[in-house]
Amino acid sequence: MLSRGVQGLLMVGLALALGAGARAESRGRVRMFPRVLVDSASMTLADLLPAAAPGGVRDRAARILLGAAPLAGSPRRFSREEIESWLGPRLAGELEIPESVVVERRARELSREEVLAAIRAALGEKGFLNAGALGLEDVSVGMPVMVTTAEPGLRVLGMKLDPALHLAVFRLWTAKEQAVRPFDVIVRPVDGLAQWMAPTTATGTDAASRLIEARTRMAERAAAIARRARQRGKPLVMALRTASLVLVSGTMEIHTTVEALERGYLGEIIRVRMKNTRQVIRAKVVAPGCLEAGF
Repeated sequence: MLSRGVQGLLMVGLALALGAGARAESRGRVRMFPRVLVDSASMTLADLLPAAAPGGVRDRAARILLGAAPLAGSPRRFSREEIESWLGPRLAGELEIPESVVVERRARELSREEVLAAIRAALGEKGFLNAGALGLEDVSVGMPVMVTTAEPGLRVLGMKLDPALHLAVFRLWTAKEQAVRPFDVIVRPVDGLAQWMAPTTATGTDAASRLIEARTRMAERAAAIARRARQRGKPLVMALRTASLVLVSGTMEIHTTVEALERGYLGEIIRVRMKNTRQVIRAKVVAPGCLEAGF
């Protein structure tokens, strides 16, 4: 019978041997980071790999589509089980996967300088000659607006005057980042702006007519912008081609494959057919070959 001292030495030796074996097994694997920043609108498994990953592993991972990247400020978490379900046995053996991976979209806060420039430009187009007198101190954005590009295509959709508070309210939109919802900016009117905007706050039939005309012009302008975007750009989803669909419900996401029934540009809602059930649904184009819908 071995003494307690010898038994202790044997246990220590066994633990060291097991640890060495585990280290040797994981030494050749590519370690995935638990938190990742992405720049593109769609993701592949290669986006979750470190820059030092071997080219062969990266090439195979680049063929595994994960769908649309998360929106700015809305991280997406993938569990180890989810990631392993997308991998083949060989690739899974080459990766060291953490318990979960959190993916965030690289983003920045829209600056007041950008907002001020868009408002000045809109006022100038409408014929207000004193737009240059507006300064940064006159603009209040409120909640931070996060964007993912250097030029988000900031546009003014509408403007109105609050005579009681003596403030102007401008509604802005990022035309090149349609996932960002329109937002309001409060502006302290400079000399002449309140009087110039006053007719839009009049009462009676004339005011209603002007409001209808203004909304009609805004709708026509938005439609023209969309038409020009389609003419300049290329469709991101082709008709009768396979595409990736992300079904979103609260915190749950389902990734599946669909057949697009019509061509789609960024932000458009098109008809797609589910591969498994053959059901036809409508989904929004969010990236090349990627769509998103709720369920």
